[in-house]
Amino acid sequence: MFDQLHPNVYPAAFPTIDPVHGDRESLAGAIVRLPPAPPSTWVTEVDRRYIVAGDDARGRYVVGTADVGLRRAIEAVARYEAATGAVLADTPWELVVRITGRPKLIVDHGKAIYGLDVTALAVAIADRLFIDVTTAAARFAGEDDLAEIAPPRLRDEDEPMDVVRAMIAALKQHDGEVWRAAFADWEVKNHPNTTILDPFGRPRAGMMKALEHWRERVLADLWELRPVGLTAPRLRMRGDELPGVPQDRVEEVAVEVELIGRRDAAFFRLASELPWQDLRLQRRMEGPWRVVPWW
Repeated sequence: MFDQLHPNVYPAAFPTIDPVHGDRESLAGAIVRLPPAPPSTWVTEVDRRYIVAGDDARGRYVVGTADVGLRRAIEAVARYEAATGAVLADTPWELVVRITGRPKLIVDHGKAIYGLDVTALAVAIADRLFIDVTTAAARFAGEDDLAEIAPPRLRDEDEPMDVVRAMIAALKQHDGEVWRAAFADWEVKNHPNTTILDPFGRPRAGMMKALEHWRERVLADLWELRPVGLTAPRLRMRGDELPGVPQDRVEEVAVEVELIGRRDAAFFRLASELPWQDLRLQRRMEGPWRVVPWW
């Protein structure tokens, strides 16, 4: 992909010159390709982050999020994730950059780091995303061909598998409202001699935290999730377990979810310990089906 943007052969990035005492002008305008850098390795300084490539022995290159090209790439990644439901998380970023000829000084945990200042021209994130950041639009490859994704929709009359589809769509599209609504906010509790329904046993306060956690964990590892099987409803509570205290009748089903992984160009079904392969759903008094939280 980089060769399509800059067909000339890139000079070796390392070793490079001393950013303070070396002949920086001789390198001004040169284009180099930096090694992959996962976001977790980026350096944070006050309100900015920096990609630092290299070390004391080989020399360093530094580009920060204030750089126009890198900022365009960050915005393109946000569009990509919103449009596709993918989560790139800590997938390494590989940059093609132009040397400005200026030195760069940043501080990391009290240590001064000197490097050659560079500006981003293009970004590749594994084999999933390529962005030419030399134009203001900074469209990622294939962006103009993406079909518009319908927003997730959850209705009270939905069948259990439709509820699971809406929950998965909300996870992918980061739709907190539909995500929260897809889950039961009650809890059936078993006691030694009886079963009771706690109508407030599932607080929604932790739902957004769960959305962030499972969005990153599941979508980083999986290519697709889809409901493929459904059990017959079973009676979870009759409603007369407590003499003299009327309770709701609760039914329960299980939905089998198929987890699809990808390795290179091959797709395969995953056997996973994640609690997604058999989701439980309940409904009260013939009301809407809702997913039972597993956390």
